[in-house]
This record gives sequence, C-alpha cells and structure tokens, in this order.
Amino acid sequence: NWGMNRTVKHHNNTMASPVDIEAAPLTGSSPTSTVGKASVPSSILNLTNTVLGAGVLSLPLFFKEVGVVLGIALVFAAGVVAIYGLKLLGKCGQREDIEVPSYAAMANRTIPKLTKIIDVGVISLTFGVCCAYLMIIGDLMPLAYSHFATAADGFFAARGFWIIAAMFVVIPISLLPSMDSLKVVSSLSLMAIIGLCLIVISFAFSYGFGVTIPEGYYAKPGVFLNGCGGETPQLGLLKIFHIGSNIINVLPMVIFAYTCHPNIFIIVEELNNPTTERLNKVVTTSVLISGAVYTTVGVFGYLTFYDQTCDNILKNYDDTSLIVSIARIATCIVSLFSYPMVLYPCRTCVDTMIFGEGKRGYIIQVMQTLVICIATLVVALSLKSLGTLFSLMGSIGSSLTAFILPGVYSYYLLGPGKAPPSPTAEGRKDRTWSSMLTRGDVLLFLWGCVVMVAAPYTVISAALK
Repeated sequence: NWGMNRTVKHHNNTMASPVDIEAAPLTGSSPTSTVGKASVPSSILNLTNTVLGAGVLSLPLFFKEVGVVLGIALVFAAGVVAIYGLKLLGKCGQREDIEVPSYAAMANRTIPKLTKIIDVGVISLTFGVCCAYLMIIGDLMPLAYSHFATAADGFFAARGFWIIAAMFVVIPISLLPSMDSLKVVSSLSLMAIIGLCLIVISFAFSYGFGVTIPEGYYAKPGVFLNGCGGETPQLGLLKIFHIGSNIINVLPMVIFAYTCHPNIFIIVEELNNPTTERLNKVVTTSVLISGAVYTTVGVFGYLTFYDQTCDNILKNYDDTSLIVSIARIATCIVSLFSYPMVLYPCRTCVDTMIFGEGKRGYIIQVMQTLVICIATLVVALSLKSLGTLFSLMGSIGSSLTAFILPGVYSYYLLGPGKAPPSPTAEGRKDRTWSSMLTRGDVLLFLWGCVVMVAAPYTVISAALK
C-alpha cells in the first residue's frame, strides 16, 4: 500500500502482500513518473561494474577448495541472497519521506541511535575497497610495464608512480555529477573483465582439463612456473564436491562476492521511471552477469591448475607471457574504473555523517571527493597491504550492509514492524511473521549475524598463521 499517495500510507497500517508490493510502483507518484535519467542498461552496467572487481581472480582458489559442483551451487546461492537483499533495500530507498536514500536515512527511521555507527561501518568498507583498488594498480602495473620495457627498473617501474597516475584518472571521473555518467567507463571495465575470462578459458583449453604426465607432475612448457600446491607440485584429482578443513577460509570469497549494496540507493535515485519491475530487472541482470563471470573464471581457472591453483590465478601463469601482461593491464583497468563506483556511496555517508540528510551543492561534493581521494592515496602509498585491521573492518562492514541492515530496514519499513501491534486477528497474524517477506527479513538478518561472527574469525586465523 505504500506505493499509493502519502495520505493513504499514513492511515493504512495493514501490510500489503508480497504480490501487492511487487506490483506497486516504487515511488508515490504514478508509474510513468521519472526520478532520474538513467536507463535500465546503463544502471545494469554501473551496478555490475560495482560487483565485479579484481577479487574475481581469487575464485579459482575457491573452486579448488570446494569442488566444481559445490562451488557453482554456492555461487548461485550467494547470488540469490544478494538479489533478495538488494531488492529489499531498493524498496526501502523509495519511500516518499526520504529525500536522499542512504543507509543513514534508513537508520534514522528504524534504529536512529545507531545511525553514526552504521555510517562508520559503510565508510570503512568503501574506503578500504578504494584503497585496495589503488594498491592493485600499484602492484600489477610495474610488472606489466617490465614486459614491454627494455629496462626493468626506472621511474615507470615504481609502484608509487602508477598509484599517483591512477589518481589523475579517478579524480575527474569521481567528480562527475551522477553515477549514470560513468556508464562509458563501466562498459570499458566490463570489456576488460570479458578479456580476463577469455584468457582464463584459453589457458584451460590449452593446458588444462586433466592433461597429466605419468608421474603426476604438470610440466607444460611456459606454464605452471608458479604453482601454489606445496613442495610437491602434483595436480591432484578433480574435485567435484569437496568439504575440506580450509573451506571456512574461502567461504567469505563467495559470501561477499556480490557486495554492492551501498550503490543500490544511487541506482534507485537515478533510475528513470523507477518501478519495481525495472529495478528488479537491473538487480537480477547485474547479479546474473556477475555470477556468470565468477563461475567462468573460477571453474576454468581451477580446471587449468587443479591443486596447484594460487590465491590469484595470475600467479600461476608465466610471468614473461604477453597474454599475462595483458591480463594484468585488464585487471588494473577494472580496478581503475571500479574506484569511482565505490567512492560514490562513501561520499554519501561522509556527507550525511557531517551534515545530516538532504542534498548538498556541487562544491561541497567536490571538496568531499578530493578529501577521500587524497586519503586513499596516502594509505595506498604508505601500505603494501591493507592488513588485518582493514580486513576485519571490511568483513564486518560487508556483513552489515549486505545482510543485517537490509533485513532490519525491510522489517521496520516494509513488514509488520512498521505498524503498532494490532488486537485484531489479522494484526496478530502479521506480527507472527507468517508472510514470506517477513520470514525472509528475519532469515537475512540471522544469516548476517552468523557471517559477522564467522568472517572476522577467518581473518584473524589467517593473520595468526
């Protein structure tokens, strides 16, 4: 019923069925109204670019630990959970009483005492990801440059040079007035992702699929120079369904693989004619594309190296190969153009934390953008790795934004939590969480609580090792 006008919403406390909610337009105006100028295809490009990043290169290790069939099933399950959480946040973000949708705006209407803490959680997550993108560029570009240069050292081989050079690209892009303006760079980023997929597939067909030597060693010329299987570089057997002792350490790879939830509010705000059907199309298509990329790189990367698969698939390939150098450049392009996507929600949280809700002028946005960019630049130049602290903050922030808060916001803004207890039988039925929507809210919240405990454990255990 909250898809109707404001007067009706304030006087009707009965919860609409999931079917009614799906059928209603997301805004309080007519289905033909327009809130933004972004089309569905451009929104899909931007959201997909937010999901996909350099982390896709670690998916072959995940398939090595769990097997092909179980790995595909878990990638699919994580995608379903992501779609559900994104849809809930999208519906919450289109309430008429919210001028600029954000996690803070939702918190002010549900758990206002925790608004600042939630802002800090989202900022820590997005800020850490931005730093990681710069570090990836600083680590990979000197290696790619060394392949084409006559001398392996020099000014252009320095890590800091490429990080600073990246800032001259990301700052102008990040200053664009809307995320819809980034659809061109998102297209370039997705083209680079497709290139990575083709490289991994080509190596699998050339050297993988169980091609072994009688002794069990992998000795194809020019490949497998950097196996990560221990002192004895054996391929091992193909794993179809495997649950080993290391599974707890690799599960966060797929659990957090679709974390793009802070950007859904920007997508909703800029989407033209933001009906539920159009928003669902953006969310579902973006997650399906991302899942297809994860599965392709993960499966074919694993089928190339089996038990010798490294935590970054590029480590397995010949460092002197032209194709690998191209793959490194493609990874840097993805990181370069994903940076502005993550900066947008970080800037929104910084803005609401300082000034509160509402829209600010462009000059203030420019100042906030420059401060965030300079801060990430300093961190990226100062550290070789984000370390345990940033990893802990990232795991906690991802659990909050992707699972816990979507469940809480949906329960209070869409479900029976939005209405006071009713003495009628219908009201009591709603309060027993009998509807599908509410059960999903609670399950998503509980799952987030489990992940928030388990994910930091994996980070700490890895640090201790």
